[in-house]
Amino acid sequence: MTGILAILSGLAFGAILGAVFGFGASMTYEQVYGIQSGGSAMGGFFFIGPFGVIGGFLLGAGGYLHYNTGPKTFTSVLLWSGGIVLVLGLIGWVIPVFNKAGSRAAYNLELEFEVPAGSLKDYQDQYQFQWGYAGETKEEKADTNFYGYNCEGQSCVLKGAIQMSDNPSRRIALFAYNGTLQSFPIPLTGRVLAPTEWSPWQSGNQVRLRWMMRKAK
Repeated sequence: MTGILAILSGLAFGAILGAVFGFGASMTYEQVYGIQSGGSAMGGFFFIGPFGVIGGFLLGAGGYLHYNTGPKTFTSVLLWSGGIVLVLGLIGWVIPVFNKAGSRAAYNLELEFEVPAGSLKDYQDQYQFQWGYAGETKEEKADTNFYGYNCEGQSCVLKGAIQMSDNPSRRIALFAYNGTLQSFPIPLTGRVLAPTEWSPWQSGNQVRLRWMMRKAK
């Protein structure tokens, strides 16, 4: 009976710490990498959360046995192992934060794509549109979701952003809708050294683009 209760205690504590580590890392990375970077937040949940689950299980089971006269050696192994797992999880949690701080770009490229209001009816519809950026590489692929939009009158403006940490020979903004890819050249080469105002609108097939370089916060 003691073993079963220790397992149940471990499962309960593992679920709690797993949620704390997973959602905590997700919110941390969302703040650090920006709300438009959903992949970072998702990665924080799925890669850091398991440390909380495993460490919490070991500590929960070991703690129950400790306070219920369980085998001392086995109990110590559980407690020490759980503590080590949690420390490793915390290290894994903070490493991306320090990496980001050390490689943060000075400027962001802000993009606004204007589409007819009829093609975007609600929040879920924004995911039928995607955008991309071609810099150093020759690959032109729009596979990033917009992080927000605003509708007014007969048009809606979709918003995207990316850090300018490269030094490309070209810059191209890409827009994908219903399998059709459109490209818009950004006539600013080399490393970004100063912010800009919004560019004039460029017109494509039922979509317009404007861009600006903004000082990163």
